[in-house]
Amino acid sequence: MEINRLKIFAIFIILININQVYVFSQDCPPGINWVGATQSEASFSFGIYGGKGTVNYQKISLGNGDYAVKMDWNSMSNSTDFVPNSAMKKFLERQAVENCITGPDFEYTCHVKVYYTTTCYKKIRYLLKVTQVNSWDCCTDGVPPSLSLYNGQYVWPVYKTIECGQKCCMRDYTCKRVYDTIKERWVTDVSAPVAVDITTCGPPTISNCHIEGVPDEEPCESDCNSW
Repeated sequence: MEINRLKIFAIFIILININQVYVFSQDCPPGINWVGATQSEASFSFGIYGGKGTVNYQKISLGNGDYAVKMDWNSMSNSTDFVPNSAMKKFLERQAVENCITGPDFEYTCHVKVYYTTTCYKKIRYLLKVTQVNSWDCCTDGVPPSLSLYNGQYVWPVYKTIECGQKCCMRDYTCKRVYDTIKERWVTDVSAPVAVDITTCGPPTISNCHIEGVPDEEPCESDCNSW
């Protein structure tokens, strides 16, 4: 039987409590102490086009030619009028990676690991209590479309996107020390980064107003490929 559009003329809303206790990760990555890191600055100039970008960052030697890096994007400056900040970040991060590898002058491969955190999001459900319904056209079981029964009362599920924590991520740059026959000097060749999940956003919470057949929430997720 075809269900017509629900018609509700008056709704009094009561927000039914949902547990929302989240732990935000602070150490990224776990096990690295950034207190003793070397403070440095990366800059990228656009030459005759004018303007440049600068940013501070921290670096720690991991041994075997590898480095851990953390960018301080709050310190970034962008004096150009044609490069958006999102693009400038990529120029400056790559420059910071190149700055880490200045020798020795022979062929070898190493990794520069840039660590950062991303915010996690998810959709959770709130229940709106329907206290007055003027009329509806419904189906044979007497339950109006989009409404559910909870503790003997009609409720309307509404979803909202919220922050649910942070996740530690890493961009892994493979660096190769090679001899440039044109420039006649040793240079560092930097590959495109590979994004890696270091930690997870955490387990999903369970609401205390579960309705059979209606999902409480979506998973708490974040994308390490975002800048």
